[in-house]
Amino acid sequence: MAVKTGSRDRVQSLLGRAFDRSNLLQDAVEDFVAIRTTNGTYDPVTGNVSPSNEEFTGRWARTSFSLKDRETLDIQGTDIKRVILQNESDWHPRINDRVGSYRVIQAWQDGFKASWTVQLREN
Repeated sequence: MAVKTGSRDRVQSLLGRAFDRSNLLQDAVEDFVAIRTTNGTYDPVTGNVSPSNEEFTGRWARTSFSLKDRETLDIQGTDIKRVILQNESDWHPRINDRVGSYRVIQAWQDGFKASWTVQLREN
């Protein structure tokens, strides 16, 4: 089922206002820098492929996993959960992307395609 653009825009607008530092979530919202390492270019002289890093920035809200999630998903006690407002970042999280000392274990996009939820685990 396709999501109407107006609905997604409304959800993103509401989430954006909630993310604003002057609002109720100001203590839960923080900036992030994510890094994705991919194979870079092949050097025919050395025969090596040098890795390439792509950097993404944005804001996310700290949240936590429910007890049900912890019981049914592969979630360790030290894993953290973050929600990213999609229209504030070009990052579409992938498994093994890194944020600081954490790496992405799982990522879910909501039905409106307005946000991503990520499970992060310390390396």
